[in-house]
Order: sequence, then structure tokens, then C-alpha cells
Amino acid sequence: DDVHDGEARRLVKIEMDPKVESLLDPEDPAERSVVEGNMDVCGEILSRASAGAWTMSMMEDHVKEAEVSAEVAEALLRIWRRNEPKIREEATKQSFWGNNLKRLSWRVDVSTKSRYVEDLNEPCAIMELNMSNARDEDKTNTVKFEIDRDMLVQMNEEVNRLQELISTF
Repeated sequence: DDVHDGEARRLVKIEMDPKVESLLDPEDPAERSVVEGNMDVCGEILSRASAGAWTMSMMEDHVKEAEVSAEVAEALLRIWRRNEPKIREEATKQSFWGNNLKRLSWRVDVSTKSRYVEDLNEPCAIMELNMSNARDEDKTNTVKFEIDRDMLVQMNEEVNRLQELISTF
């Protein structure tokens, strides 16, 4: 949880550079000035809200308890109201340590012959997984492999078991 909180805090600080443009209301220059002038407290509150999965009412309660001016409180509530899903998604994405799946592609091919069998005509899937590290999205790894019908059935069973397990959380 401390790691997630630290990542969310780092995220919010980063967002004040290039990414915050999408969080702030372009029609309200006062909001930008208030948030930039109180970056530490705003970052702390937004990161705790993201890590704690706060609802809007929880955010309102915590902002009231925080020792911030009415302007800062109002700006934080507007930002959270407009961007809650976006902030949560980015904080979750940044909490991954290792590689994550960026893209999956596949195609079906038919093997017509091999070194050992003259006439096969067996379909197989050619899969390609593109993975990237959340900390360095510019670096991607690609894994390509062929999978036959039996292995595909087995893989689907495993994925279904995984889906059931994840949905219990």
C-alpha cells in the first residue's frame, strides 16, 4: 500500500508537468495557479484519494479535514470530480512492477507440410504478445509463437480459471 501511495504521489507530481494539462480546466487559469502554488498538499491529497479508492463524498470529507484554503479545496474537488477515473487508471498502471501486456495479435495459418509429414493441412494460431514495462513504456518486448488446437483449448481453460480467480477479488 505504501508503494501504491508513493507511486500515486509521484504520478501527481509528474502530472503537474506535462500530464496535468489534461486535469486542469483550460477555461479556469485560477485553478492552475491555485494547484501549482500548493503542489505538495494537492499531490498528497490526490495520491491518498487514488490509493484509498475514495468516493466523491470521502474526498469532500478529507479535503474539509485538510488544512487548505477554500480555493485549494474547491480546486481539488473539481479536479477529482472531472478526473477520478483517469487518475485511478494512471495510478494503477504505474503500480505495476514488471512487464504488462500492451497488445495481443493473432492469425490462423494452415501448415501444409513439414519435414516429417508430407501433407498436414492442420490449422494453427500464430500469436504475438507485445509487452512493455510500466516504468519504461518505450521499451517493448515481443513474443511470437505457434499454438495448435489442443494447446489452444488448454490455454483457454487456464485463462478461464484465471478470470474466475480474479473476479473473486
